[in-house]
Amino acid sequence: MALGVTVAGWISWNLFVPSLRFDAPPFVLLNLLLSIEAAFTMPVLWMEQKEVALADRDALTDIAKRVREVLRVLEEEDDNDASIVD
Repeated sequence: MALGVTVAGWISWNLFVPSLRFDAPPFVLLNLLLSIEAAFTMPVLWMEQKEVALADRDALTDIAKRVREVLRVLEEEDDNDASIVD
């Protein structure tokens, strides 16, 4: 939100206040600053994404263990039911 407001203000200032313009269109300075911000942001996002992926993998492993346990219990019950019918 703050980035959007800052960019809108930057562009508006440089378009509508020509006497105090500091970055004429095509806004090279703005582009440079946004590129620098992206260069610092992306590694942080990648690290966070890796942590989330590891947490998801752990959660799926736990779910798989519970499913195997439920299937084992169901198979035992099925074997018990089959022996009663025989």
